[in-house]
Amino acid sequence: MYHHDGGPKKNYDAAIARLQNMGVEAVWKKREISNSQDPKVVIEQCGDSNYIINGIEIWNREVIEACENLELIVRYGVGYNAIDLDAATKRGVAVAYLPGINTVAVAEHAVMLMMAALRKAGAMSSLLHQGYFSEANYLTPQFNGKTIGILGCGRIGKAVCRMLSGFDCRLLAYDVFEDRAFAEEYHVEYLPADELMRQSDIITVHVPVLPETIHMINKESISKMKDGVVIVNTSRGETVCSEDLADALKSGKVYAAGLDVFEGEGGHHMHAPFIGLEQAIITPHVASSTFETYNAMIEKSVEIIDRFRKQEDLTGWILNPAYKEYLRT
Repeated sequence: MYHHDGGPKKNYDAAIARLQNMGVEAVWKKREISNSQDPKVVIEQCGDSNYIINGIEIWNREVIEACENLELIVRYGVGYNAIDLDAATKRGVAVAYLPGINTVAVAEHAVMLMMAALRKAGAMSSLLHQGYFSEANYLTPQFNGKTIGILGCGRIGKAVCRMLSGFDCRLLAYDVFEDRAFAEEYHVEYLPADELMRQSDIITVHVPVLPETIHMINKESISKMKDGVVIVNTSRGETVCSEDLADALKSGKVYAAGLDVFEGEGGHHMHAPFIGLEQAIITPHVASSTFETYNAMIEKSVEIIDRFRKQEDLTGWILNPAYKEYLRT
């Protein structure tokens, strides 16, 4: 079984052929599933599958228990909050992910959103497309010299720091695990999250969804930020309270936002709070969508399935190694 978290079917024929040569019947289900959060849709389309390459559609306990033949889920990306790891483990289902492969693409997108939001590129482009020229001549702040706060300085956060090292910017970072050698090399200052938010001109979010990170950007935290702050999110939508951010954009407390992810992804109105707000640059969860990244991710996904079938070591790729304790005999 094969489907992915992309748009129209691209150049994955070689990957499908490789799966079929391995003896795996590969079926394209992107359009039928379409990132659905309805368990019934996923069960109907995937119920007989042994292996899944999944996007952001729901894989909760109901779905996992209904797919009786399921052995392996490969998350086509990094974030796995749509997968119930505990349910998978206790059903003896391995869950793999692809850390590091999309790092450069997501970091590039984050930096692009910072600059596009700050310089109002989206609003100016929209006006020019409508035939307005002088009306699109906005006066904006410049990027150089700003204080950039990186909330979450793991692989992607560090890549953002490297990309920004060529600008005359002050780099602040928050992470549970502080890499002092990296900080010294790239002139990064580690601060507590609250203090980072107070001092930053631009805040870019790169944290996973955890109980402590859900809505870490909210009305209260925004109130402590600088007036005119710019907020960028390429991590997970749940880390930012959409309504609170939209209100702050309308009031001017937040100067601009660059958003690639939204709360409730999979729904048709997930980005509704930001529709019509020219201060918000919004993209449809495509930060990792480069040719290079997608090619690497599909190749690694097929490789993981191949190695899993051969019972080879997948340390570093499997999220729940304890699944082996629950394998059905």
